[in-house]
Amino acid sequence: MDVDAISKICERHYVKSLTLFGSALTNDFDPEHSDYDFLVEFLNEAPSRIRAWMGLKSGLERLLKRDVYLVIGYNFSNPYFEAMVQANKYDIYAE
Repeated sequence: MDVDAISKICERHYVKSLTLFGSALTNDFDPEHSDYDFLVEFLNEAPSRIRAWMGLKSGLERLLKRDVYLVIGYNFSNPYFEAMVQANKYDIYAE
């Protein structure tokens, strides 16, 4: 994973932080078929959050050559999902 290229994409799309979680960090990851799951937080000055989200998603998918799923924010309503993320995450980018 090219962290420098990901950082440039994050800067371009007003990302405050980007965290990888899920199967990409486990032995269950299949390089041929698995997707990448990210938690993302955008800067307040992002002119349009939907455009920032779409640009980030498409930029990451082009770079990583696979599907990318973005979960916005770090406030979890599902405690099981939060526990899974907290147990298995890797910070990729922080402004």
